[in-house]
Amino acid sequence: TNPRTVDEVYAGGENLIVLSGDCDAELSELEEFLMQNFYLHETLAQTAGKVEAWLKRLFDKLRCEPDVMPGYFQRFIPGQGLERAVCDYIAGMTDRFCLKMLGEV
Repeated sequence: TNPRTVDEVYAGGENLIVLSGDCDAELSELEEFLMQNFYLHETLAQTAGKVEAWLKRLFDKLRCEPDVMPGYFQRFIPGQGLERAVCDYIAGMTDRFCLKMLGEV
């Protein structure tokens, strides 16, 4: 059962590369720790709520005033739609630039 081609790997239907039992257990422990102490932490949840509100405000502003976006992103509007162009523009922003734009909104 040593596949020689990619097709044989896919046809085999089994995982050929896996973590050892010890590594798998340690990874599960790490994931659980991160979930409880980081991803679901109360402070992070509060911050995420603020950020969501900021992004919504910025999205609404840019949707109402697309001319604020650089021409590069405005060119996507006819083919991809206004909302997609706004999302792509926001997705490429740094945190600092986003906050700067919010100050101008």
